[in-house]
Amino acid sequence: PGLDAEIYWMTRGDNDRKEMTRQIQKFEREYKSLVEKYYNKYLAKYGRISIDDIFGLISTESKMNPFAVSGYGAASLTQLMHFVVEKRINECGGGKLFITENIKKARKTGDKNYYREYAKELKSLKAKYPQSDLAKHYAAFDPEKNICIGIRHIKFLLDKYPKDNNDTILLKYNTNSNWVDYISSEAGT
Repeated sequence: PGLDAEIYWMTRGDNDRKEMTRQIQKFEREYKSLVEKYYNKYLAKYGRISIDDIFGLISTESKMNPFAVSGYGAASLTQLMHFVVEKRINECGGGKLFITENIKKARKTGDKNYYREYAKELKSLKAKYPQSDLAKHYAAFDPEKNICIGIRHIKFLLDKYPKDNNDTILLKYNTNSNWVDYISSEAGT
């Protein structure tokens, strides 16, 4: 992570600094090479979003927890929503989708409340299987596939919103403000 991040964390309390140190070490040890691989494949040509930005995204979204699940069912390191995983999984090595009736209803109606129920189902999945087996049941829990799809999703946003600045792109990533566009997009960017 860059100097701006270091300066920010120097001004925080001891617990915050320890947490950020833990996250930086985990990123360097477990995820940086994967981020670099997919960054170079999908984002390097844009010269906009940096590897430090990807670190910040993963840190913010999941605190480097590959088994994190949000209240709306966003999963793993980059907090992927199911519709993003479903659209991009084959570009990132394939894998099993965790499709439930709630996901089918969300897709059919566009009602985001079904994602809350889906989040409960994902948490039940986490309780049912050991962490080492979760990726066998839902590919989003595989760190490499999750990072690949997350970075690929940023590429989608950069292509779809070329005039937006980086902060706006990352905000759209975080809020899934474009989720209806993404589901209905046939462009395949």
